Amino acid sequence: MVLPMLVGVAIVGGAAYYYQKDKDGVVSEITKDAFDAAVAAGTPIAQEIGDALQDIGGDIKEGLVSLGSSIGNELLELIEGAGVALVKGLDKTADYVYERTLAGREPDIIAGFTVTILSIGAAVYLYQSVKNANDAF
Repeated sequence: MVLPMLVGVAIVGGAAYYYQKDKDGVVSEITKDAFDAAVAAGTPIAQEIGDALQDIGGDIKEGLVSLGSSIGNELLELIEGAGVALVKGLDKTADYVYERTLAGREPDIIAGFTVTILSIGAAVYLYQSVKNANDAF
């Protein structure tokens, strides 16, 4: 019997599926007995799943809780890392945009906003004055 290069198990919907990967990189499904025999012969177990399998032992419920916990912890770390990366990326983008467009031009920008707001206010005031006087509209 040729020993597989790596064995593992996937638990989907409460059912366990055992697989092996041979030296050519081909992955195929195997039985639980074949999986147990390969593990007993010293075949390495797929790392992440293997740690959870050691916890499964005789009580499948505790093993599934352990597997879910380890997957949950990894997922939380991934989300946390993605959040930090997003905030850092937004911060660097804001700094870049500021340096390329606004740096040193603050007085001109403030003056432009002020003139625009005063012009819109004056136009609205004139329109309302004329409208209420019933002269033109």
